[in-house]
Amino acid sequence: MVRERETALMLMDLWAFAYAQDPCKKTKNEFETACRLGDALALPEVQVFRELVSGLDQDRIKTREV
Repeated sequence: MVRERETALMLMDLWAFAYAQDPCKKTKNEFETACRLGDALALPEVQVFRELVSGLDQDRIKTREV
């Protein structure tokens, strides 16, 4: 079980980083898939990663408006 948790955390981290570099729909979908895995394992960090990616989206919207 520890290995599955570590793997889920690593996937969320990697896909969040990938989304920060390339904010396309495919990358966001892969990130969400990793988050669903984290949800299935009841990882509390899932919410932190979702907030991070949501913040990235908000920053991009603000940048476009300026």
